[in-house]
Amino acid sequence: MEFGPTWYGQVDSGQLGYFLGALGDLDGDGTGEFWAAALFDPTVGVFGGSVRVMTAASTSDLADSATVFPDVERTFLGVSVAAGPDTDGNGYLEVAIAGDGHLDGRGAVWILDASQLVPGAELTLPGGSQASISGEEPSTYLGHALAALPDFHGDGTAVLAVGVPSASPADTPASGRVDFFAWDSGGALTPGEGEGGLDGYYAGSELGVGIESLPDIDGDGLPDYLVRSASGDLAVILPGGVSRPTLPDDALYRVTGTGAGESGTCTLLGDVDGDGDRDLGCASVGAAWVFTTVQSSPLVTVDDREFTLAAESETVRGLVDIGDADGDLLSETLFSTCDGPGGLGHIGILLGAALDSADTIGVADVALAAAANDETARSGFATAVVPAAAAHDSYAIVGGPSADSAGSDRGGVAAIPIPR
Repeated sequence: MEFGPTWYGQVDSGQLGYFLGALGDLDGDGTGEFWAAALFDPTVGVFGGSVRVMTAASTSDLADSATVFPDVERTFLGVSVAAGPDTDGNGYLEVAIAGDGHLDGRGAVWILDASQLVPGAELTLPGGSQASISGEEPSTYLGHALAALPDFHGDGTAVLAVGVPSASPADTPASGRVDFFAWDSGGALTPGEGEGGLDGYYAGSELGVGIESLPDIDGDGLPDYLVRSASGDLAVILPGGVSRPTLPDDALYRVTGTGAGESGTCTLLGDVDGDGDRDLGCASVGAAWVFTTVQSSPLVTVDDREFTLAAESETVRGLVDIGDADGDLLSETLFSTCDGPGGLGHIGILLGAALDSADTIGVADVALAAAANDETARSGFATAVVPAAAAHDSYAIVGGPSADSAGSDRGGVAAIPIPR
């Protein structure tokens, strides 16, 4: 694997690539778009943030990207972004962009039509937004995580799930919550105008630090979803179609710590062991864990892991399913690490066959890997995969928010073609 083109940030201290993700084909032209946040971009004021929307064909100076700015400082715009459906039939998907620091940490989400995110466009919110959601309580951080849940009720309509991780429902401090909104809602909304959601059930769990749309896991014909917490239950998989689920009773599966303070960012993987079920991975400091019995056991702990990717002093920042890349009927997993010796990290592909033949492998022993060549950039801090489309093969996008090309902490995003 080799690093391809790199897009460098253009504002000192902006840290482009702090967060990023794939958006799908926003305009139907056969090319997949992605977004990258310069979370600390000071253009509109300290920690205002900004979001770039671009493709692998964008020029290295970002001239071919669209840029979205917030209206006030300390918004931290770009903490989360999600692409949703084309509700008006104009041929463009819609995009939700969040800034969880907006107005003293109340947080806000804006929904834009992707027709406004063409190359070279520049928007300052709320201008151009067709809907918005504004938090009501300071320091609750509405919008810290977003996910579009397609066909949530089985009627063809999508739901926007919004994480509010520092909320205190039922006077349970910082237990967190997730709010649901009909994606096609218009106008200015508040959390009380949603259509359901779920609450954290113990203090300090901060439910809603991450949300992920999933396929149908439980076989009821409806897509499901995963919600992450900061501690305790690291990941909970919940069924689609239930507007107000209760935890832990309505959880399909839970991955929880053992009381030793474990934390990890968990995500659904492919079928890495060939048993016909999807598996789950959790990225953490010094290691990543893979659980292959999640669909057969409603509760697993970190001690039930079947495989460990050992990263030693590096932090595993990303795990992404890339499907069966080598034709052996086992799914492969893209991973990224950062903050290793000398500041370097790794980006690599963990073959399903490797997981099938060992219970631990070190990142340095992974055959398909690319070592970052800039020890100051923190490459691998954020990672996503842009799936193959009509105009290109799949590629990884890798954020290095501390890259210093022609400035201080401007950040950067690199593309890495994924071999098949």
